[in-house]
Amino acid sequence: MSEFVSLKDHFLVSLPDANIAPMLDEAVVYLCAHTPEGAYGLIINKPLSVSFAETLQELGLNPLGEFNQPVFMGGPVQRQSGLVLHTAVSPAYRSFSPISDDICITSSLDILEDMAIHCGPKKILFALGYVKWEKNELETQFLENSWLHVPACQKILFDTRPEERWTAAIQQLGIAPFGFLHEAAHA
Repeated sequence: MSEFVSLKDHFLVSLPDANIAPMLDEAVVYLCAHTPEGAYGLIINKPLSVSFAETLQELGLNPLGEFNQPVFMGGPVQRQSGLVLHTAVSPAYRSFSPISDDICITSSLDILEDMAIHCGPKKILFALGYVKWEKNELETQFLENSWLHVPACQKILFDTRPEERWTAAIQQLGIAPFGFLHEAAHA
């Protein structure tokens, strides 16, 4: 058996015709954790129709000013729970977890309170829900040619338009996103 290699802080890019849930079609998932026991991450390229300001108001927060921050459908698990991917900050928030040296995830209300008054981290991605894989489930999907993986980068995570993230992540591999991928999924 081969040695386990964690893909934490990587993008998973779904391949066309993958044998996975329809919501993951052409998805880019940022992997927040990956261990021999399983993995979880957030879909980063599927914004919802709800606005960030509306979400803050639903939580009883009074947002100040304008927000053009989208809310993402992070995945099918716990869709009512908000998770914030963000650049590292000091001091840390209550439920702060580092993913890499410069990317963290927080699920506590204190980060949203700061964001409502424009005092939060400089770069954020807010998602409702997450994607979860049980032990060996993600590895099986790799064997079925459902995913490619590439190290994550902040430019795609925070600065690339959501509808361009799938293509941008594929291009990091040096692959033209169309044509080859359809064939790769059937190799």
